[in-house]
Amino acid sequence: MAGLFPGIPKTLLREHYRCHPQIIDFCNRKFYHNQLIILSEAQPAGSPCSFTGPSPETMRGTG
Repeated sequence: MAGLFPGIPKTLLREHYRCHPQIIDFCNRKFYHNQLIILSEAQPAGSPCSFTGPSPETMRGTG
């Protein structure tokens, strides 16, 4: 990005505390050169990304 806009100052985060650590780790390696301090903690629920769809009982035309 800096190569596209050489005259524009850049501001990067120092700390991050919202995303799952595995998700923000990608951005940390790709864009922050591992300088980002990750303060979020992994929850014991499992994978960082998941989708829970509606239960069959709540779907129309299935009951």
